[in-house]
Amino acid sequence: MSLRGWEFPQFPAGSNEFQRGGAVEEGWEAVTDWPRHRELWRLTRTGQFIHYSTLWEDAEPEEQAKRTLDVSRTICTLLEIAEFARRLTNSADYGAAFDLEVALDGLKGRTLSMSDPMRMVGGKHTATTACVELRRTLGLPFTEQIARSAARDLASEVFDTFDYYIPPRFIEDIQSELLQRT
Repeated sequence: MSLRGWEFPQFPAGSNEFQRGGAVEEGWEAVTDWPRHRELWRLTRTGQFIHYSTLWEDAEPEEQAKRTLDVSRTICTLLEIAEFARRLTNSADYGAAFDLEVALDGLKGRTLSMSDPMRMVGGKHTATTACVELRRTLGLPFTEQIARSAARDLASEVFDTFDYYIPPRFIEDIQSELLQRT
């Protein structure tokens, strides 16, 4: 599924110097190492999905030195994760529930930013914690509405790390724009 013009997770159509993927003994995996996008993921035969990626802000040379975390991008990434989890858990038997874990590392000293010129972050909000680990046990079926709600709550928890409150409606508006591609 592509919400921002790039599939999450990225599954390469073929192998080249920037990406490769396919079947491995334990399941499926893919590696993408583009100059502005790096990710590694594996889906095991047992149904466990593991995904690592750089923050978009760290993959853009002009943004690296700024040490920021973009509010809109974070909301969108968490929605992509939840939407992928929804599709994955609806495609196989995961029982009555599944665990969703998201960790953001390297936060200490980062400040929140907003790349959307129509929205602003009021004041300077800097993370004092190096890592935020978010964990949820979510019941099945994991519907679209539950996925959106889980992603919204995860985003709120990330922004709490920066001592920044974002109204749930604001997060929902960004989610809707992404889903409607506006």
